[in-house]
Amino acid sequence: MSKIDDLLDRYEENVSRPWRKRVDGSQKVWFVVYPPKYEREIRARTDEFEMATARAGHDWTLRDLTTAFPEWMAKHEYRDRYFEEPSGFDFIKEDFLADLADRVQNALVEAGEDEVVA
Repeated sequence: MSKIDDLLDRYEENVSRPWRKRVDGSQKVWFVVYPPKYEREIRARTDEFEMATARAGHDWTLRDLTTAFPEWMAKHEYRDRYFEEPSGFDFIKEDFLADLADRVQNALVEAGEDEVVA
């Protein structure tokens, strides 16, 4: 059995367990932890995580943040100045992280009670 198959099996075990309804949102967070060398294979098999979620009777929403920074930067009013002199824009990181946190929070707020946000 491959590492990814093992991760999928463990994920399916967890997602299939009964969900407690009266639990704070911070107690409903799972992390699928894997070595970086498996990133491409995980991405190629994301649909299998989605199918495992559906088999467990839950909805699935995928929020891929891979392109979040370039998308955010493309809209930033100071982007051209930043690329001319990046060292003068230390606040960019803080602004981006705040925007990223907002994206994640919005995805969680929009999610249904029985929905996995991945």
